[in-house]
Order: sequence, then structure tokens, then C-alpha cells
Amino acid sequence: MTNIHTNIKVLREEARLTQQEFAEKINVSEETVALWEKGKLDPTEEQIRKMCPILRIHEEDFLERDILAERTDAGNRMKKGKDRSSYNWYLGNRLSMAFYISYLIIIPIVGLVVGFVTKTLAEEAAKYMGYSVNTTVPAILYAVIAMGVVSAIYIYIFLFKRGILHFRWWYIFWISFISVLSIFVGSIATPFLYGYAFYKGVIRKGKNR
Repeated sequence: MTNIHTNIKVLREEARLTQQEFAEKINVSEETVALWEKGKLDPTEEQIRKMCPILRIHEEDFLERDILAERTDAGNRMKKGKDRSSYNWYLGNRLSMAFYISYLIIIPIVGLVVGFVTKTLAEEAAKYMGYSVNTTVPAILYAVIAMGVVSAIYIYIFLFKRGILHFRWWYIFWISFISVLSIFVGSIATPFLYGYAFYKGVIRKGKNR
């Protein structure tokens, strides 16, 4: 248990738990947690089993890895500018952050551009045919559809990236149905996806924890 004391401290702080909050979750005193982190007391096997889910780490990793050394090494590598495009789960993945932020930027641009173009074309068509029609509704409708298309593309990228979805040759026979369904789902889910992307890309900065 050479690294267990520092592991407790590092992972507890990453979980944003005070010593008192952590102690309450595993039913020990705050003084006990302090002694653990100072290396003056070892937790029991039962206490380790209780704390691992709270600290979001597998028991074997908790016992065998030197978390503090890993974080220090990761921090030094980040400062030196290494692996900036795709980094570890602790400091955050820059590609992941860019993925979410690009969605935040593209969605309003696509919506505004498609809405403006649709409205302009509809007005020109109405003038040419001598009709007076409401061009706002089709502009909004096409803008929503366009944003749905973009959202659907991002959903597929996300699913393939996470390994949740894998391409199969027979997908070709379903591509029309899947495309329509994806656009429909994407259109409805766009506000929620936008909020999620803001949380993951701006607030969490691409971090998985």
C-alpha cells in the first residue's frame, strides 16, 4: 500500500469532496481520512471496497497505480506542449473539447444562414409569382431541418467515436430511413445537444471526469 495514501488524497480532491464529505460517504470519521492521507493509518479492505466506487476507480488500479506520479507526469508533458491534440482523461482531451465547441459554433451559423437564404429565396419567388406569403415559417422550418442534419452528423460521429456504433455493409439498405429518422431526432434534440455540448466543451473543457 505504498501509494494508497496519496491516491486517496488525489482522487478525493478530483471528486471535489472535502475530507468530511468523503468520511460521511464511507462511514468513518474525518480524522480517519486525514490519517489515511498523511500515511499514518491504512484503510481496511472493506473500507477500500467502499471508497473505490466513490472515487471512480477500479480496486486493482487504486492499489497498484501511483496516481499522483501519473498526474505530475501528465502535467509536465502538458506544459512542454506534448500530445496537445489528444490527451489523457484527467487533464482533458483537446480533440473532444474542439468537437463540442465546433458544434456550438456551427449550429447557430447553419441555422442563421439557411434561414436567411430560405427567406430570401421565398420572398423572391413570391414577388416573381405575384403572391404575398409568409416567408418566416418556411425559413424557420428549413433552418430547424438544417440544424437537425448537423446534429445527426455529430450524433453519428459521437457514436462511432465511442464505439457504440460500428459500420456494417447492410446499413446501406437502411440509409434513407436512418437519414430521415436522424434528421427528425436531431431537430428535436438540438436544444438539448447544444446545452450538453456547452457543458462538455466549455464548462468541462473536454474532460471525462
